[in-house]
Amino acid sequence: MRVLRDPDAVPLLIVSPLLALFAWWALDKGGYFPYQWLPAVVLGLCLVALAVFGDAVRRPGRAATVALAALAGYTAWSFLSMLWADAPAIALQGSQRTLLYLACFALFALLRWTPRAALWTLAGFVGVVTLAGIVTLLRAAGAEQPGELFIEHRLAAPLGYQNASAALWTMAALPALVLASSREVSAALRPILLASSVLLLGLAVLAQSRGWLFTLPLVVLATLAIVPARARLVVFCLPVAGALAVVAGDLLEPYRVGGQRPPAEVAALVAPAIDVAVRSLLGAAGAVALLGAALVFVERRVPVRRRGPARGRSLRLGRLPAIGLATAVVACATVVAFVATSGEPLDRLDRALTEFKEVDVDMVDGTRFGSLGGERYDFWRVAVNEWSHHPIGGLGQDNYAHAYVRDRSTTAEPRWVHSLPLRLLAHTGLVGAVLYLAFAVAAFVGGARPWLSRQATGTARLAGAVAMLPAGVWLVHGSVDWLWEYPALTGPAMAFAGISVALGAHAELEERALVRSATRGPMLAAATLVVVGVAVVTPAYIAERDIRQASEHWAADPAAAFDQLDQAAALNPLDPRALVTEGLIAARIGDLGRSQRALAEAGRRDAGDWYIRFARGLVDSALGDARAAAGQLRAARTLNPREGLIGEALRRVNRRRPMGLGEAQARLARRFERLRA
Repeated sequence: MRVLRDPDAVPLLIVSPLLALFAWWALDKGGYFPYQWLPAVVLGLCLVALAVFGDAVRRPGRAATVALAALAGYTAWSFLSMLWADAPAIALQGSQRTLLYLACFALFALLRWTPRAALWTLAGFVGVVTLAGIVTLLRAAGAEQPGELFIEHRLAAPLGYQNASAALWTMAALPALVLASSREVSAALRPILLASSVLLLGLAVLAQSRGWLFTLPLVVLATLAIVPARARLVVFCLPVAGALAVVAGDLLEPYRVGGQRPPAEVAALVAPAIDVAVRSLLGAAGAVALLGAALVFVERRVPVRRRGPARGRSLRLGRLPAIGLATAVVACATVVAFVATSGEPLDRLDRALTEFKEVDVDMVDGTRFGSLGGERYDFWRVAVNEWSHHPIGGLGQDNYAHAYVRDRSTTAEPRWVHSLPLRLLAHTGLVGAVLYLAFAVAAFVGGARPWLSRQATGTARLAGAVAMLPAGVWLVHGSVDWLWEYPALTGPAMAFAGISVALGAHAELEERALVRSATRGPMLAAATLVVVGVAVVTPAYIAERDIRQASEHWAADPAAAFDQLDQAAALNPLDPRALVTEGLIAARIGDLGRSQRALAEAGRRDAGDWYIRFARGLVDSALGDARAAAGQLRAARTLNPREGLIGEALRRVNRRRPMGLGEAQARLARRFERLRA
């Protein structure tokens, strides 16, 4: 078929199933839950094999080869961490997610991308995220219960976490803004892309993510440094910045009105504020679209001096405008900081650091952006302590949650470290961090070639630069937050980094030398990856499905639910969740003996889970074995010393009315759902 011989169409056809998954994840909780992303591991590996066997790949350059080898090494080390992890099942699941990200990067890095195909893929990503933003706004407007979309009066949809959603909007907003300012893009699309950037950045403001706000200047500076035609980009940024400044008050109003009060108390005030914010943002996007159309109309009538490859021009001189612009921005920021702190920037910085260590967050002028207080400092403190105790291999992939509740100074129970660098160190130690750093450096070096090359075309420079932007947003923002765990964020970041590396390989050597058929080595590696991926992921997915179905339908047929849970426990012999679910269901129907046996086996699979010990202690207490109950509850208190419910249950063991599992579940329901998600 003719389309299969089109160099622009081939990579798009191969990656389209994965792009469809990215779209689904963006609209549905970010693909956070295992049942959403486990099938994608097999899909991604199969697409890699299809590309290799279908002769749709080009031999990678040196930087791409190093990046692929380092990320594969990190993935292998992640699986090895199961050997020393306290919870091997959790390490296995985290490693399966890492394998998904390896498949995303490998597929996009190996394909024969053309600059046009890369730009169409990036534009498609912007379109999908913009669609998710419009759907989110329409759902929020007039919603009787905005709490379904907002958490603490901050926009959490569509990913269910404010900071992650803010990152999603920005990962698409910056490419939209750059593409809107580029002559290489269709004139009809540019005003739409400019409006999309306003819409997406406004949604990020609605999320009121401090991590997003404090990392945004770094991302903007990096964007200005790498994209071509920076002066034109600044011109197109002006209407976007102006529109956001006009509607900023309306976007901040829902949080100002609701504050830190329970949603039920202020629902009558918050809902109208959300409606106003939605209308203002949509109106601003429409106005910027008209301004963008006028800008494009004027720009297309300005003659452009075409320059050929800069054979006689120094590459260093070509970078001087970016360096000068960055220096000017930093100098202006320094002056603003000096004035804003009344000439005492160091004192203000010291107060900010003190505030950062505080747990409580107070509103400043009705916004969450004015305070640095929170729980993140304590999350990082525990992560550093755990790494210092396990410097080489870390705790094991994703094994942070148990460690935190043992040593926490807050009432929070996070599963994640809230920082990519500390995550790497705490979970996989120095070895894992070095491997991932090698991947990141090699990917950056490989991806930088198109916009550093003096021979590259304008379209190639544009595509190479824009492809790096989602990964840049993800990396910078993820350094102070937990984004790795969202496939809707990390999947596209890895994929588009792969595109930039692939375009860099094209610029590294002559095109004819790069386009070679796959040898037997890559074919064998691709086939092996598929076999290993299917073997590792399929049992886990079936077990995950059985646990979900049993949890949802046990009341109608408990016997069938127990059969499903038995199968899940056998398919995934490291994971205690099927046994915990069996124990809870058995307790609900009064079969305390079965509940005790299931929870005992679950405790053997994961000795560090405080809830398993706690639940078993309550079941032992209901069976009249006060001594065994007290022993289990003391073990639970050792694992989670700050959980007051454990102490209360321990005090009630020998009383006439000991705490029952039903009562404990009712009091822990919301926390339990978060822990087991």
